[in-house]
Amino acid sequence: MAEYPVVIGGFPKGSLNRSSRGSAAALLYGAGFNLGGTYCPDMPDNDIGAIRLVNFPRVVGIGFDSQTGPGRLYTGEADFAIYGDDWAREFELKGMPTKRLAGLPFGGVNVVVGVKEDVMDKLGELSDGPTEEIENLYEALMRMAEREGRPLVGAAELPKIAADHVMSTRAFKNRYPGMTVTEMSPSGGTVTNGGATPLYVVRHVISQAESQLEMGPHSADYIIDCTQTRSSFRKKEIAVASRIMPSEASVRTTEIAMADEYKANIIDFMAWMLSKSKLTYDEPDLDDSYKIAANVLRHRVTTIVQMSLDKGYCDKRPNITPEAGDRKYIELGMRMPVEKWPEFAFDAWNLSKRFFKEDGEPAIDDIERHVTQSLTMAGFGPFNKPAAATKADR
Repeated sequence: MAEYPVVIGGFPKGSLNRSSRGSAAALLYGAGFNLGGTYCPDMPDNDIGAIRLVNFPRVVGIGFDSQTGPGRLYTGEADFAIYGDDWAREFELKGMPTKRLAGLPFGGVNVVVGVKEDVMDKLGELSDGPTEEIENLYEALMRMAEREGRPLVGAAELPKIAADHVMSTRAFKNRYPGMTVTEMSPSGGTVTNGGATPLYVVRHVISQAESQLEMGPHSADYIIDCTQTRSSFRKKEIAVASRIMPSEASVRTTEIAMADEYKANIIDFMAWMLSKSKLTYDEPDLDDSYKIAANVLRHRVTTIVQMSLDKGYCDKRPNITPEAGDRKYIELGMRMPVEKWPEFAFDAWNLSKRFFKEDGEPAIDDIERHVTQSLTMAGFGPFNKPAAATKADR
């Protein structure tokens, strides 16, 4: 294969690459990328090229964990990366924003406020209304801590989100006007009035925030944590008092990376491909082939066919369904080695972007891949433009 300038992707290790939550490897497999067996949850952090996209060498990968990935992307260790919206928000609050290109079909969790069930019962006596409402909950928690003559303590793996959330409530603003939670650390956090009297503390925990509730109120009165099914909360008798935000895995990049035209094109393509992927745990076999079926604008068929032949994406002229009446799209069929699929998709995607500007509609309206054994792998389409963010950029 030809050599290209390399674009570096930050691919998640840890929880976002374990099958219980979907797996980033399954996402890449489902988009037709062969990784040569290089991707595993516990790969090294800093080995650029540790993850190889064998059939798309324009991109090499580096292992990222969610807790540091947004910061590493922001400082330029990678050109794009995959991690959760929750950690993207955490680092945005630290002054390190990144651009969301596309949501991905795995890694979905909710960031929630959790309180021990027996404590929730006690808080009802201190509240002016239902503690299911977050304003009432925080007011009751603050009153409880005051009665006991100690600071209110929250524990969170996402301390900036935790602090931002509580400071946005009327309960906090009315009780501590003009005060802020400024800085958190694993050793204990800071207080609302700059360090004089400890009124409120957010304790930064590295993982398993729910365990802090087991250690008594001086460890944590409430937690802010991520949960997918709430099963761990139920086991530890933790009530979910409120949802702060949903989070899913997403493709992210930076303004600096997107300022490079070549990189921007590759990054947009990867975001589009991954957002269309259907998860599969079988790595594509480079010796296998795909049966490609695509609906192509009638007046663009010749260009797509010629490109496929000139670049060796298929070894014989693609099949074209006989034209019927005035159909705008006609079906194009070909057999293609798995080894060449990503490059074909990249070229077809770029052609379609150009044609979309000229025609105002997709040149390739839909494309499906089937492996030789006729197992449907994924449906892609339309091939008209980069992936659009499914939520507003944070």
